[in-house]
Amino acid sequence: ADSGAPFLLGVAATQLGCLGWAAGSNYARQRETDRSMLGASALQMVFGGLFLLVVAVVRGEAMTQATSARSLEAMLYLIFVGSIVGFSAYAYALKHLPLSFVSLYAYITPVIAVVLGTIILNEPITPRLLIASAVVLAGVAIVRR
Repeated sequence: ADSGAPFLLGVAATQLGCLGWAAGSNYARQRETDRSMLGASALQMVFGGLFLLVVAVVRGEAMTQATSARSLEAMLYLIFVGSIVGFSAYAYALKHLPLSFVSLYAYITPVIAVVLGTIILNEPITPRLLIASAVVLAGVAIVRR
């Protein structure tokens, strides 16, 4: 029973994160302002990173493995493309598109990640991935109707 507790805690944390993201997106959408979207996005990422740093320090987590050039490239890609470009695009879309449409990004992003992993890193596409992607895209189609 103890081995299931960390898993359930992770599921609960994920759900709490989703709830927070939805509430924050709804709040940002209702709070129309002429302030810079890029500046607001930067502040959100800085404070999110600082919060996670505090949590890591409190938990005593430390980076114990050596990094490689490939892992550094991956981290830089995630910083610039995944965070800066992606989050700025999300903030822009949130301001100019319906919330119901913008929220679909969370479902489409993993499918795009699988496709990019296959194209760029030659990762295999398994039948399970194909079925999961089809379910996700079907769900997006249903929501859009």
